[in-house]
Amino acid sequence: MKQGKTRILKSETILSELVTFGESFRIGVSFEQATKSPHLNKFGISGDFINGRVQIPIAAGPKTRTNTKGMYVRKQPEEKEDVLRHIKYRIKKTGRNVEFDRTYHIYKKELVHSLRLGFHFMTDDAGAEFIVSDLLTFDDDFKNSKKNTHVINLFLEVFGAYEVLRPNLEYFIRAEEAFDHDILPSGTLSDPRNFDRFVEYAEKHLSEPDRKPLIDRAKVLREFNPVVRRSTGGLNGYFAFHFPDKKIVAAESMKRNQATYFFEEDNYEDNLMKDKQEVLRDRLMIKRLYHTQDDTWEKKVRRFLNEH
Repeated sequence: MKQGKTRILKSETILSELVTFGESFRIGVSFEQATKSPHLNKFGISGDFINGRVQIPIAAGPKTRTNTKGMYVRKQPEEKEDVLRHIKYRIKKTGRNVEFDRTYHIYKKELVHSLRLGFHFMTDDAGAEFIVSDLLTFDDDFKNSKKNTHVINLFLEVFGAYEVLRPNLEYFIRAEEAFDHDILPSGTLSDPRNFDRFVEYAEKHLSEPDRKPLIDRAKVLREFNPVVRRSTGGLNGYFAFHFPDKKIVAAESMKRNQATYFFEEDNYEDNLMKDKQEVLRDRLMIKRLYHTQDDTWEKKVRRFLNEH
């Protein structure tokens, strides 16, 4: 979750760390996070979630006004012009009036008509609620770059936070961290140094509502000395907790209110690369335990791992 800023200057710096060039994405926040904003009424954003609703924010701040009235940007290709301006002021110390003309050599600008971009109320495949932007594209087109920056600043002005999301509302994780590479140094998660590294990874890549539950679940799993890897295949958004002494692997979702899948060690990499529906249809897992708000998940996981 990116928050604490009032605006950004260039979206390219942020997007280049997460999105592949030419790829589509959305900017958004979880509905839970959105409702924490004290400015919803000011900008006319509903505190009630209705899937499919689209709301254009009221022009009550600099970015929302730009969204409604348009903005001036440098003309492309860039071109400069001479502008004569009359300067007039008084020197307080002496009381003398100063007046003269000055020529400025500045970039020509043109008005980009109002975007009137709206906030979309959407749910992901698991039913989690989000407020998101239209589909955007990360490329080197000047107008696209300005639009991407504008959308991020729009979310910051209204909600005070934003996430970079895939079109299906999954969180982006750095693409270069492939499944077949450990995300931790050599050793197991039970090593305090490795667990600290895991926490750093979660803090860097996950929103606050998902981060703490994942770390709490990892604390339970680390009691059984797993090695952790990340799936980027069919079960995208899952960590693989490998228990070599038990010859099983737990696929643990990065997001809350999902489930933990246990697989036999043999061919687990192939199984985790399959689509979730295929895993369920063909019962490729040996156990599935749903996340719970109480300690039920924790008790069931401990019982399963102790007995296996």
